[in-house]
Amino acid sequence: MVLTFDDGYADFHGTVLPLLADYGATASLYVTTGWLADAGPERAGRPLGEMLGWGQLAEVAAQGVEIGGHGHSHAALDQLPGRSLHEELRLNQELLEQRIQRPLATFGYPFGYSDASVRRAVRGQGYRGACAVANAFAEPRQGPYALSRLTVRRSTGLAEFCALVQGHSLARLYGRDRLLTRGYALVRRGRRLAGRVGLLSAN
Repeated sequence: MVLTFDDGYADFHGTVLPLLADYGATASLYVTTGWLADAGPERAGRPLGEMLGWGQLAEVAAQGVEIGGHGHSHAALDQLPGRSLHEELRLNQELLEQRIQRPLATFGYPFGYSDASVRRAVRGQGYRGACAVANAFAEPRQGPYALSRLTVRRSTGLAEFCALVQGHSLARLYGRDRLLTRGYALVRRGRRLAGRVGLLSAN
């Protein structure tokens, strides 16, 4: 089992990190750099809660937690044109690597969304793997740049969490989510096509 956390909320430092230490466990934390509490001139996007600061992030990394990329502004990467996509990935990676003084190995797609062009861009940045969501177990056939994960929510109780770890009840717990994910994938694909048609018309 691999524990992953997205965005970089402050409770990772105050709540999760001590628990990891207590249980001798580790995790991966995918960080949105433009959301950090002291992002300064690089601030971008709108976080939904209190975020980590750079100093706290350094402490997290020092305790053995893997720090990974998660975009700079938490944009839906599959909706960005090529230049904006590259800049979103580049700035996120450069800021994190400068601060934690080590190369990033893996990436978590914001919202879990990606397409072939996003996955190529992430690979081009030197990442060795990337996580989606999909609410399913990761399988070798997915390849290293589209690894599925299971969502653990605030409302997930201990019994449900134990069921997830053991691979039970996935259809019951995530059936609605999977339908919504497939439907929204079609919506996003339609938006991309509409954008491309608009560009062609403008030219």
